[in-house]
Amino acid sequence: MDGTQLINSLFFRPERGFFITPDQLGLAYVDMVFRARDGTGLHGRFVPSGTSDRSSRDAVTILFMHGVAGNISHRVENAAALRANLEANVFLFDYRGYGRSGGEPTEEGTYMDAEAAFETVCRRQEVDPERIILFGHSLGGAVAIELAVRLGRRVHGLIVESSFASGREVTRFLVPVMPPRMLGNAIPDLYNSQAKVGRVEAPLLITHGEEDSLLPLAMGEALYQAAREPKFFFPVPGAAHHDVYQAGGPAYYEQLASFVDYCDSHTLER
Repeated sequence: MDGTQLINSLFFRPERGFFITPDQLGLAYVDMVFRARDGTGLHGRFVPSGTSDRSSRDAVTILFMHGVAGNISHRVENAAALRANLEANVFLFDYRGYGRSGGEPTEEGTYMDAEAAFETVCRRQEVDPERIILFGHSLGGAVAIELAVRLGRRVHGLIVESSFASGREVTRFLVPVMPPRMLGNAIPDLYNSQAKVGRVEAPLLITHGEEDSLLPLAMGEALYQAAREPKFFFPVPGAAHHDVYQAGGPAYYEQLASFVDYCDSHTLER
């Protein structure tokens, strides 16, 4: 297995079959088909806020970028919790090669897919394009950081959860027997978020489970140190890698809601 194959096996574990649909949790949703700029067909699902006292356009919109494995159907419970606790619209989409999206996953492909998802959700009449918050979990955090750099001031805010500083860091941690020479020469340094996060212009919140054994808390701390202000760091006690939104409890959602409020006020100031 060469370096590229190893990286692909660590970073891309797509599934085509769907696990659950939003309506099974009582959520209305709209299937959306769109294309990346290289023509790759993509699939996503828009879940409107459903608030009774205001329209969806008055709500913040969360553009959710998922992690290495599965597809958007494995993040429906997460989306439902974000929608309920933040009164937010949520747009989930699959990278190329995942779920119903075409093609095969690559680093640049995931970036193009995220760009296309952002432009697509901006065009929905229920969405205020000036109040879109990027939310990336694990690998999605690296995708969201790159997207925030590309979009600049168009991003209302950025939430990075349970992510990492660079692909080489992840490989070094997950494959500790690899000789340093091979790591430096044969392993592509994909998703180097640490080198990019300092160029993010939007307010940044980094959350990370204190008990994360897959991508330890120190990885989130390294990203936070490399970022520029305004930035916030929220370690979640008792949370592992995949259950931050469950283990965090009310304090977690209070932190997210406070961050959304900060983004709104920060936009008025700049």
